[in-house]
Amino acid sequence: MRGGGEITTEASPPHENPARTIEKGVYPLSFEWAGRNWTGPSDFDNPKGHLFPPGSYILSVRIVGQMETADGRKPYDIAKSVAVELVH
Repeated sequence: MRGGGEITTEASPPHENPARTIEKGVYPLSFEWAGRNWTGPSDFDNPKGHLFPPGSYILSVRIVGQMETADGRKPYDIAKSVAVELVH
C-alpha cells in the first residue's frame, strides 16, 4: 500500500507448489496488516516504521507464478489495485 509518502510491502516467501487448475471466479480472502511503513523482510532485519496516518491510499495485490500449458510452463503476473481510505 502506498500514498502520501507512505509505503508498506508485505510478501509471502516464494514456495514451490505442483501445477494445478484454478477455476475462473472470485476468491475472497483476508490478511492482517500492522499499519506501519515497511519495505519487507531483508537480510539486515529491516525494522517496521511509523504508523500510516489517516488518508487516501492505493492497495495493490500481485500474484506471480507459472502455469502449465500444452507448450510447457508459461509465466503469469496478475495485479489489481484499489483505492482505500484509512481512518483511525
